[in-house]
Amino acid sequence: MKDAKWEDVFDWYAKESGRKADVRVKPEGTFTCLLGKDRQFTIGDVTDLINEELAKQKLLLIPHRKTFAVVSSEGKIDPKLIPVVELGEFSQFGRTAIVETTIPLVVRGK
Repeated sequence: MKDAKWEDVFDWYAKESGRKADVRVKPEGTFTCLLGKDRQFTIGDVTDLINEELAKQKLLLIPHRKTFAVVSSEGKIDPKLIPVVELGEFSQFGRTAIVETTIPLVVRGK
């Protein structure tokens, strides 16, 4: 993508990820990401690339199972926007994803 309107980026992301967009804050300018044609990316990788650009505007894309939100990263993020995931689901999210999880602790004999 070169000089793509953010609206087009989010439409493409929605189509590719199978998630519905919830863009609460619209970024300014355009999005450019030029990578090799033969490279393969997961949707988590793409989320990271988008978030790297959004971070410049203090914005964040938060993916859920069926939706994704674009919000301001300044101040408090609505806890309802943060997905709760199992440890085994981490691979479905990129390194910039914000998620909530529970890690069970097992206490073995003394």
